Amino acid sequence: MKLSLTIPAIKGIDAPGYYWDDKTPGFCLKVTSNRGKLRKMFILQRKLAGETVTVSLGVFEQEVTLTEAREKALDTVALIRQGISPNHLKRQQAVAKAEEEAALKAKEAALQRDQEARSLTVRKALDDYVVGKGKKLASSTSKTYKYTVEKHLGDWLDMSLRDITSEMVSDRYKDVCNLSIGSANNAFRCLRAVCGRVVKLHKGQVISENPVRILSDLDEWQELKPRDKILPETMFKSLWSALDSLENQDFADYFRLLFLTGLRSEESFGLRWENIDFDKEYWTVTDTKNGRDHSLPMTRTVKEILLRRKQFTSSPWVFSGKKVEGNMGDSEHQQKIIRKAINYPDFNAHMLRKTFATKSAETVPTYMVKRFLNHHSKSDVTSHNYIKMELDSLREPLQKVEDKILSLCLLKKSERIKRVV
Repeated sequence: MKLSLTIPAIKGIDAPGYYWDDKTPGFCLKVTSNRGKLRKMFILQRKLAGETVTVSLGVFEQEVTLTEAREKALDTVALIRQGISPNHLKRQQAVAKAEEEAALKAKEAALQRDQEARSLTVRKALDDYVVGKGKKLASSTSKTYKYTVEKHLGDWLDMSLRDITSEMVSDRYKDVCNLSIGSANNAFRCLRAVCGRVVKLHKGQVISENPVRILSDLDEWQELKPRDKILPETMFKSLWSALDSLENQDFADYFRLLFLTGLRSEESFGLRWENIDFDKEYWTVTDTKNGRDHSLPMTRTVKEILLRRKQFTSSPWVFSGKKVEGNMGDSEHQQKIIRKAINYPDFNAHMLRKTFATKSAETVPTYMVKRFLNHHSKSDVTSHNYIKMELDSLREPLQKVEDKILSLCLLKKSERIKRVV
């Protein structure tokens, strides 16, 4: 149907159909019905390359006015006369707009990822690593990691992990090695593990590669010589006398226990009264380097040390620290005092474990020495009854080792423990 498309005429149309304008060729009002509701849309139909092209111009009053629809129709006719398909142009423009919006979103997402990546500090990455490892990481190992990183990389902790470069790693590692190769290796092995987790967890979006890798690529890792030195027998008496004279008798007991049990330093610090059975005469360390509980029978002198300490403390820790809920901390200062007292510069706490192991090997079979030192194979059975039976069988051999060590200290039984109230 042809008519003059005016606003009154358009509003008066009440039936579906095509209503062609009698002024502009191809200009039409297309009326459709959906559930009794009329929809009036302006369209334009023209020939382009022998084919009819239909172009939507907009819904009357909802999207365009009559005047706007006529102007769009004239613009569309002009494009067709140039051989340009309006629908094709509209699709191109839609694609270009979508691509522009996608690029903008990608840029915003990249910026957000960059901000999130930059907000990940060395401290946060270290904490996440420890939490992520969970029970797979012994608490003593966790403490060692944090201590060495805080001590030697403390000024890096609040830096973004992204800002830690290979060059920084190489330079700092060399600096720390000048102080202690062992500490340098511990600190940067920890940092390597932390960075490695971040690379894998975030698929290279936070840091693309591990900055600590430079130490392997340039073969810069320094080998720490094993601490093979033991305390010479000629120094045993001097050591025991120095322990009796030590002002801090808490640390004196700590060193005595290392000397007579072969415990690791952190294991001795971790002893708790709840894991010491005076009736059955055995003790247990639960947080060990290899993750296995370590139990041994009490020898006479060790029992005396523990009983005396129990009388004068309300702490859950055998070696309680200044903090109410903590145990004693680093023993380095006390080691320095002992070195000076016995005139032996090489003395250190770990040397006592080595010395205990050596004297044990001179006294009992090798398999017992391994058991004393908590060197277990994967096939070890750890049921309660088995452990109890094994403890009983170890009591006499362990006592022989203690007697040997104390005899080399030239001590009579009455002189073995200095009683401090």
